[in-house]
Amino acid sequence: HRQLVLVHSMHGQVLALLLSMGHFRFWESLFWNAVHGAAQAAAYHNAEEDCFEVPVSEIAEQTCYCFLEKALLLYVVEKMLVSCLRQQVETTYERNHRFACTSLLDIICDAVVELDRDCRIVEHVPALAHTLLHGSGKSLKGLVLQDFMPDERDRQGFEACVNAMS
Repeated sequence: HRQLVLVHSMHGQVLALLLSMGHFRFWESLFWNAVHGAAQAAAYHNAEEDCFEVPVSEIAEQTCYCFLEKALLLYVVEKMLVSCLRQQVETTYERNHRFACTSLLDIICDAVVELDRDCRIVEHVPALAHTLLHGSGKSLKGLVLQDFMPDERDRQGFEACVNAMS
């Protein structure tokens, strides 16, 4: 009888933990786990003392430890989920912001070029290639933008401007 009650109790705790993790609401999960623990305590309190081989106080202590472990686990899971969701939202925001800025620049400018730290062209831009009469089969990817500036003063001015911004 006692072993059956303890096995049922452990399955109930695991089920309660899984159900509370499914909601990912820390305080609500903690509340329902506390209700489950209180119901367990009431059941053990109302049971006859001589049907247990283990003292009721030891069972209560184990239940408290289990409750604290669940609370800690739920807290950690909630913090991890909030962190992941925040990162996804920020990534989506940055992607949308970048797309909006690029779209506006495409409307205003003849060609929009993305450069890396060394002022190399990141992706081939057909509009820039056509503007520079670079040729239809040649890619601009990886080329240094200053190589297309014929005047040395323009190159130095461009480099000074880029260095001032970084």
